[in-house]
Amino acid sequence: MSGRVLTVTGSDPRARRWADRVATLTRRAFSDTGEIAGLPRPDGAGDEAATLLDELAAGSALWIALGPSAEVTGAMRVAETDDGAWCVHRVVVDPALRGGGVGRLLLSALDRAAADRGIPALRLNAVVERGLPPLYARLGYHVTGLEPGPGKPLSELVMERSPGSPGVPAPLAEEWIWPAPRPTVNWFALAGEMYAVTGHHRGVADAARGAADALAAHLGPGTPFRYAGTDAHMDPQPADRSCPPPGPGGLRLDPHITRYAGPRERVPAHVMPRTADPWRFAVWRHNPGRETRIAPRPPVRAVPSVREETIP
Repeated sequence: MSGRVLTVTGSDPRARRWADRVATLTRRAFSDTGEIAGLPRPDGAGDEAATLLDELAAGSALWIALGPSAEVTGAMRVAETDDGAWCVHRVVVDPALRGGGVGRLLLSALDRAAADRGIPALRLNAVVERGLPPLYARLGYHVTGLEPGPGKPLSELVMERSPGSPGVPAPLAEEWIWPAPRPTVNWFALAGEMYAVTGHHRGVADAARGAADALAAHLGPGTPFRYAGTDAHMDPQPADRSCPPPGPGGLRLDPHITRYAGPRERVPAHVMPRTADPWRFAVWRHNPGRETRIAPRPPVRAVPSVREETIP
């Protein structure tokens, strides 16, 4: 997307005018998220210019994307943390322009500026249930931890990138490995239904691929199911202990696979896993229509033993 990016600070005499325009866009954008039905109302839906001005007065900067006619097409807020990193929050894009590169325009401009100034890291929190981590992973942000948020029903991943580094995508958060196997629930969509596959895994990619293999073995290797996301329990448990069921309303097909009738938004344990188990957090989600195909791994062939014979 073509356009330019404007940076506004609290000392800018135009701050109030820009704060009004950005707050208006933020309320409209966050009121029309287009995400799975049933999620809580985003905080940004109640954004106010006064709150934004307070953030600018406290030292944050407002980054604004402008279109050809100087219309506000997107915005984000950036604050410097105690360790010198730039923390990004409330990234917003005009709903009519989603998918058109406005967010990439903003984050690319931020990356260049941070690299020029020697900023050690760009950091943000991505709400998992809204499908945000895969979007940032495609821009080279890597998972560094989970921030569930006290008293919040949703889960957030802390994601970072080094300014100026290559934007190498991490579509399954390959680098995020847990120190010990944890009970996981892995979600797959198929023909308007959801399948939950439980197991013990050491990371997002391990969980997704292991669960895909188990589901393919149950439904058949050619079944076109698609990966929708993973949940993980925060307490490691022995692998020989059965995983807790993902939530009510499903039909257990075997000890590890549960089928739920209806689309994703009708499965509360998938929409907000903490409502089914307060210690289970969403750690990866693909939004409806963006689920990914995970091809089952071919079975390992047994190597035939070689019989040694003595030749006289």
